[in-house]
Amino acid sequence: MKLTKEQKEQMKPKLELLQSCSCCNTMNWTISDTIYELREFFGGKFTQSTLSGRSFPVVPIVCSNCGNTIFINAVSLGIIKG
Repeated sequence: MKLTKEQKEQMKPKLELLQSCSCCNTMNWTISDTIYELREFFGGKFTQSTLSGRSFPVVPIVCSNCGNTIFINAVSLGIIKG
């Protein structure tokens, strides 16, 4: 799901608290404009458990220097309701 302008504005204050990258110690973060879902892995097979299981809405943030990627929960960012 693409982020709206309003969602991007809502999450700015929390993203300003980002620390330097834990891998390379730079502050070159690229923030995704899309919310993704993380689901439990079931061996690559889609089952009823896969489709009905718990998921986490996240916004990926990637270090432009080394590729380290962190995920911040979209509910914690205040951009979607839990």
